Amino acid sequence: MEIVPTVLSVLLALAFLGAGVTKIAGPKAAEQRADIARLGLPPSATPMIGLIEIVAAGLLIAAVISDEPDFARVGATMLVLTMLGAVAAHLRVRDSLAHTAPAAVLGVLAVVTLVVAG
Repeated sequence: MEIVPTVLSVLLALAFLGAGVTKIAGPKAAEQRADIARLGLPPSATPMIGLIEIVAAGLLIAAVISDEPDFARVGATMLVLTMLGAVAAHLRVRDSLAHTAPAAVLGVLAVVTLVVAG
């Protein structure tokens, strides 16, 4: 992989690995479930979302290690779709920009990663 897709893949992987782990385990898991419920999703969806984020992060890291752009494309696509859902959920409940922006920014970075990995 070239330098830009590699850097983007690593940054996204780190962000989503952290986000995914906090949705599944640790002291912030309950807080994450409450936030997901506030967005109108069942709290039981929280670990599934976390698992999707962790798998996508793993694919991005696998792309960097193996120099296989298909892994990056699949991982970035998973994150684009996940962030589209997150932004839609935030907009549906009329969340503030402060709550919506992180998902939007990470979604845009995932789109850019998808494009440059292509």
